[in-house]
Amino acid sequence: WHSTSDSPSGANDISYHNAATDKLLDEILEEENASRRSVLYQKLQQIIYDDYPVIFMYVPMERIIVGKNWNANASLKRPGYAVNTFEMVKIK
Repeated sequence: WHSTSDSPSGANDISYHNAATDKLLDEILEEENASRRSVLYQKLQQIIYDDYPVIFMYVPMERIIVGKNWNANASLKRPGYAVNTFEMVKIK
């Protein structure tokens, strides 16, 4: 959600930009006190909720667990993983 992550390799793939959320995200990273960090998270969530930059159609309820002898990518689409990304890791 940070505007600096709006790049082809970044996590901000919806190009969301908001100076207030950028500031809160920076503060969250620096805040060591869990209760104060929680308050910052709530402020961040409220701003994103008010801006409505994206609509989440569904959220998977399952957790995907992959053994460490496999490389795999998770996906929001069912079944929760990208089948064609599974690669066996060579164990030495």
